[in-house]
Amino acid sequence: MESSSGGPIMRADRDTDEKIISKITSDIYDFIALLNINDRTITFRTVNEKLIDTVPHITDDYDRNTAYALYHLLEKDEAQQAARCMSIARVISELEDHDSYIYSFTFTDKNGNMRKKQHEYSYLDKDEGLILFTRMDVTELFITQERQLESMRESLKAAEEAHKAKDEFLSRVSHDIRTP
Repeated sequence: MESSSGGPIMRADRDTDEKIISKITSDIYDFIALLNINDRTITFRTVNEKLIDTVPHITDDYDRNTAYALYHLLEKDEAQQAARCMSIARVISELEDHDSYIYSFTFTDKNGNMRKKQHEYSYLDKDEGLILFTRMDVTELFITQERQLESMRESLKAAEEAHKAKDEFLSRVSHDIRTP
């Protein structure tokens, strides 16, 4: 069978499609989970193999388990703030006005490295109370953005200094022209 361009038509291969999706999700996400807001549970559907031992398959109380995990990662005040921002009530409130809700925090891992994690929530099925919940490591992106911001700050400072030097030069030239 050929397509209109003359090449072969690829038949859908369920196993290959699942491998593709699995590869993409494991490369990008720490995990993909379903948050059931009706019974307040979370079911982890896909977990990065490197983190498989650190994430339960089903948790019975999302808010309690999230707070517990955060208190082990963050300082007390930061953990309290993160737990509020990641609570079911907050997620539902944010999703009333937006298609998705993103919350990020930074912590130091057991090797002493700074890590930045981004959590994203969006309704998978609002009528059923199912929220798609993903977490990804955005540390490298964050570091790249910080470097770009620093470069922009340095460029702005250099431009301001050049502008000041130009103004001083024009002021001197103007004075010299007016003064014989």
